[in-house]
Amino acid sequence: MNILIDIILQAGRAAVELALFILLPVMVVMLSLMRLLEARGILDRVVVVLAPLLKPFGLNGLGVFAALQISFVSFAAPMATLSMMDQRGTSDRHIAATLAMVCGGHVFWTVG
Repeated sequence: MNILIDIILQAGRAAVELALFILLPVMVVMLSLMRLLEARGILDRVVVVLAPLLKPFGLNGLGVFAALQISFVSFAAPMATLSMMDQRGTSDRHIAATLAMVCGGHVFWTVG
């Protein structure tokens, strides 16, 4: 019984360390970078240029940032993009399409 309790405690400790020391800093850096791009107006220009290209896939321009983040950073990074999409009033359909693309990209990069 003590072995089981030790295993559970070690797993919990590892999960907390993962969340605090890896996932949270990645999300903070990505959201800060995106806010900086948004303040400079760069993000809006990129969204305007990419929106027509992504419309057949049900994505808006911010979906590209989510794809880049899942590809080059980690699986936690697109959360900044999804939260920014929600704050901007993006429709639930576009958020769901972006989330599906992120999940599919994660599976692709993991398996492939």
